[in-house]
Amino acid sequence: MSGIAGIYVPSGREVESVNAAIRQMTATLAHRGPDCGAYWVESGGLLGFGHRLLAVADLDETGTQPFHSPSGRFVLVFSGAVCNHSEIREQLESKEYAQHWRGTSDVNALAVAIEVWGLRQAIEKVSGMFACAVWDRSKRELTLIRDRMGEQPLYYGWCGNTFAFASELRAIERLPGVKLTVDPAALAQYLRFTYVPGPRSIYTAITKLPPGCLATVRPEPGHPPDIHRYWSLLDCAQAGLAAPFLGDEIEAETELARFLAKSVNRRIFVDVPVGAFLSGGVDSAAVVSEMVQQTSQKVNTFTLGFGQAGYDETEEAHRVAERLGTVHHKAVISEKEAMRVVPALGSLYDEPFADSSQIPTVLISRYARQSVVIALCGDGGDELLGGYPRHASAIRWFRRVRRYPLALRSPIGTSIGHLIKAAGNLNPDLIPAANDIVRKVAKIAAILRAGNLAECYLEWVSHWQPADQILRGINLHARRNDEVLALNPDIKNDARELMLIDSLTSLVDDMLVKVIRAAMSASLETRAPFLDHELIEFAWTLPNRFLMDGFKRKCLLRTLVEKRIEPVRLTTSKTGFSVPLGSWLRGGLRDWAEDTLNAQPPAAAALLNDKVIKKVWRMHLRGAKNNSSLLWAVLMFKSWAGHRMQ
Repeated sequence: MSGIAGIYVPSGREVESVNAAIRQMTATLAHRGPDCGAYWVESGGLLGFGHRLLAVADLDETGTQPFHSPSGRFVLVFSGAVCNHSEIREQLESKEYAQHWRGTSDVNALAVAIEVWGLRQAIEKVSGMFACAVWDRSKRELTLIRDRMGEQPLYYGWCGNTFAFASELRAIERLPGVKLTVDPAALAQYLRFTYVPGPRSIYTAITKLPPGCLATVRPEPGHPPDIHRYWSLLDCAQAGLAAPFLGDEIEAETELARFLAKSVNRRIFVDVPVGAFLSGGVDSAAVVSEMVQQTSQKVNTFTLGFGQAGYDETEEAHRVAERLGTVHHKAVISEKEAMRVVPALGSLYDEPFADSSQIPTVLISRYARQSVVIALCGDGGDELLGGYPRHASAIRWFRRVRRYPLALRSPIGTSIGHLIKAAGNLNPDLIPAANDIVRKVAKIAAILRAGNLAECYLEWVSHWQPADQILRGINLHARRNDEVLALNPDIKNDARELMLIDSLTSLVDDMLVKVIRAAMSASLETRAPFLDHELIEFAWTLPNRFLMDGFKRKCLLRTLVEKRIEPVRLTTSKTGFSVPLGSWLRGGLRDWAEDTLNAQPPAAAALLNDKVIKKVWRMHLRGAKNNSSLLWAVLMFKSWAGHRMQ
């Protein structure tokens, strides 16, 4: 996976000062690349690149970065993997270019491809997950690139007269003299969704490069880069639905199996041990069944549970592993072991992040790293091949309310919202965040104001509704709606529209952040075969009948997998990596939670209404309501601020 960092100083600076800055920034990324680190500074102190390496292929020094193209025109730093680099090499392999190969690393193939085809065409041919910076010495131009689905993170921004970029925010924080402040709008969105949605970061001056984009950096300090999209999931979805797959179910299953096989094949043949996360669900079972078919070696699979009903799928995973003949590793984690991870989460996740399944994800990553360097996972299967049951619920609700004109229902929703807020002001125990009934009414009021399905769905998946109840003087509740709606996700297909919204939002900034940050903290690389762009482009051509039937989801994929694991039957309802957070906060985590809530790091003290938060905490402690998901968002923000903003 590795990590990258860099600075660009258009006015130039002493080489030694740039060298020192790059070393400090890159040192913070050692967990992403424990095998080695390297640095490069352009003459005159104009530019500096740093790289940390997690070696997974071509284990000699021929893949060392920063990497220079054959002519020396391009200099690259690259994090992630070009999963089809052998295919690119075959296309480029000729007498003319044979002399340019230095080993078999993917960055070598990418550097030659950029020199031969040009930057844009080369990137369009790449399949994989990556964040990359390319310096064109001829044009004196810096370009940042992020993979199509946003698997690899890439942050950037102007810090005074210096442009900085890195795989993680912590590297930019180490830039000498930098002062970063929390963005109230990003915090409001975080409290609604439990993650910071891109392109924002938690800091005002720093941005995330959107998936599928290139950013060309201008030499004028403070001027934002020019963003160009080289691949669009929205365009892919619209094209697929406009030209649907016309075959029958057997033909669709055959094609799905072919694309899945190609994607897995691209991701498993490396020079280090590879395994897979295995739950009791269809997505991970599909990935593992394909791995087993493609390699003669035993596949290592990993699962984790808590030994508590409703929070443990180890038995389901064991049955699948036994049927497929994998070397299965099962860890049953005690409550004490799990809670021991919690105090470090605020730092480990780089930005505030409050999906509580981060706890078992960190633990299984550490467990898997004892045996493998790369783990495949099933991320993206829900968003691509059938969606979540909540989609059907949201669609049903919106179909009910849209029977009435927006001009009629919107004022009603607004009036209900005002009444709820007034009740909360009179009696804090009645605020929507604390009282289950009132909170549900508040959500219905918000849905009444929704003008379309996308806006309705964003209300459906929101937390801390509305955000201004715990933020001091900030009311930015609608901002995220505007940004998502600006993507124009209306594709005239209700179920697929919600799958698309999830793919553009929570998949990138929640699911992938959760897994990749957890894995990188253990120096483990994860790869998600369902996010191969060719598989995605095929899946969007599939008619709904192959994917869902009411609340039944992923029909085609389930059929494919269950044929491979007969007589084992997959569970129809998954708990995922959930944890009994509510009881933990009343029990073993209570002291930590109270200390964290009472702490006043500067960023939190200025922005959060602690009076409201403490009311919710007391209500949770006495068992009046399980407010764990709401409290967890505040706890993770305060924990992050305590680690990073002192």
